[in-house]
Amino acid sequence: MSYTEKTQRTERTGVAWAKYQCEKRGIVFEVIPYTYDVILPKNKYSIEIKTSKVQHDVGYDSRGKYCFRFKDKQLEKNAFDYAICVGLDDDYNAVVSYIVPQQYIYEQAKTTNNKNKDWSFKIPVCNYTTHSLKAKWTAFRTVDVYQKFEMCKNKYDLLDIDNKSSFTYYKNKLYKQLNEYDNLQDELLSKRIVDMYNDGKTLKQISKALGCSVKTVRRWRKKINIRKSGYYNKRRHHNEDGTPKKIHKCKDCGYETRLPSRMKDHKNRKTSCKTRPNTWNVKKEGEKQ
Repeated sequence: MSYTEKTQRTERTGVAWAKYQCEKRGIVFEVIPYTYDVILPKNKYSIEIKTSKVQHDVGYDSRGKYCFRFKDKQLEKNAFDYAICVGLDDDYNAVVSYIVPQQYIYEQAKTTNNKNKDWSFKIPVCNYTTHSLKAKWTAFRTVDVYQKFEMCKNKYDLLDIDNKSSFTYYKNKLYKQLNEYDNLQDELLSKRIVDMYNDGKTLKQISKALGCSVKTVRRWRKKINIRKSGYYNKRRHHNEDGTPKKIHKCKDCGYETRLPSRMKDHKNRKTSCKTRPNTWNVKKEGEKQ
């Protein structure tokens, strides 16, 4: 079977599953030929159906994911009402459906500044606890896309609302809940980074704890504005009551710091301070003389 045939089979399976779910609930469902766009003629609601088989990534987040891609015309404002995103297994069996408001897709695509005009988002097949208790990307235990889209899972009842005002109300409500979830998770992750930074951890140690790159932590640090104010740097060297933290001093060269992480790096450096003293202390002692 060629790639095109597999793609067409995947799309047909998704449309058939969405139609079955709607028919089961008594929702009239009409497919527009050759487009996979759907109209619910009772209230003229427009639906876009996207289908994806499980894709397996390699990297920090190695969970299988469903990838749903939208073209440029589908990313225009109010292009349709909802997207029904159907996830299939390797045997083309429907596993799950997500009912996602088009407004959320439009806003997310607009913020990515995608030069290719097309845009896609991925939903993992499971949460991290199910996947692995020792997951590498521990930041996802705070921010997990799988948990966010749980509120959209199999929500076909949203399509069975006759009143146009009620239909719009619940569509906007779901859109706001998705946005609020993003904002809440950003706040939790920001607080986690700030707490580790205040505890004296270096960027490398924070990145290791979160399972991401130093560049990612540096980008978050800039976003939180840690460097623009001396407050966080002050917190690193002082306790909450304002008293200075304990000074750690190297017995071999006299290097002093209030951060245990810096003293640990000093002890583990390639050139021992016994044979080559810390240049900062040597300069400081020279100035005193």
